[in-house]
Amino acid sequence: MIFLTRDDIDDVRWDGVINKSGQGLPYAYSWSLDQVAGKQWDAIISEDYTWVLPLPYNRKICGFKQYYTPYLIQQLGVIGDVESSESFLLLLNKMISKHCIRAKLAFNEMNGYAPQIFHQDKTNFVLKLNGPYDKLRSNYKKNLQQVLKKKDEFNISLGEDSSITTFLKYYFEYTFSKFSASEKLSPNYIQDYLSLLNSKGLVNILLSKNDLDEIFAGLLYVKTEKRIIILLQFANPEFKKLSGPSLLIDEVIKRYSNSEILLDFEGSDIPGIAMFYNAFSPERRSFGILKIR
Repeated sequence: MIFLTRDDIDDVRWDGVINKSGQGLPYAYSWSLDQVAGKQWDAIISEDYTWVLPLPYNRKICGFKQYYTPYLIQQLGVIGDVESSESFLLLLNKMISKHCIRAKLAFNEMNGYAPQIFHQDKTNFVLKLNGPYDKLRSNYKKNLQQVLKKKDEFNISLGEDSSITTFLKYYFEYTFSKFSASEKLSPNYIQDYLSLLNSKGLVNILLSKNDLDEIFAGLLYVKTEKRIIILLQFANPEFKKLSGPSLLIDEVIKRYSNSEILLDFEGSDIPGIAMFYNAFSPERRSFGILKIR
């Protein structure tokens, strides 16, 4: 394994590794890392580019590199053709430690686990869509089955929308406004990253409307060849009884049922969110967070 700075990385070979990966995650492409990290990222790779490990950084600590996982990026870690054993991860940790003063890096579901370096275990939920919709829906929890009846009861319409601007208008009002202020997680940061993903043909938007044609919920998901990632959602609290997010996720499942695509809920360890996603009977997967202090 060798350590490289951004300028030394061969983008074509790097992105080729991501393309061949069975994960279907778009976050580790060179263009994605350049955007979210402002081109501030290093890497550890195999000399023949069979596997890669991206290392985004900032210099918040007295000018020294601090490796971190950028906002809107759930998983990075080791990607490619390598057995991610505990001994391998320990070697990576040793090399990472030589190049930073601190690190907090999300690895991914396909990586192994080394308790000596992974000081936190994060939760993700995924649902295989390789079955008929009726079969997938029959596995939903009973409360969700009842919720889905609201679509016809309240004459709710679900449809696609191509405007990121429209989606973000409601997202910033109903979801983003609840978050604490952060210089990095700014509206411009979110908009710029979504615009980039959209330019790659990865962004899809679904909106829920009531019988007065008013938008009351929305879902933005990223679709690659192998994975659908629920990235952002919003819901107008005035229409909470209409259960917009549940209806939208069910619509995604319906559209992509009988396919080999994996639906990725992107978490969560927050009890309320975990309970919401569990209603769809997904599979729980975990990934480690590497910490160096």
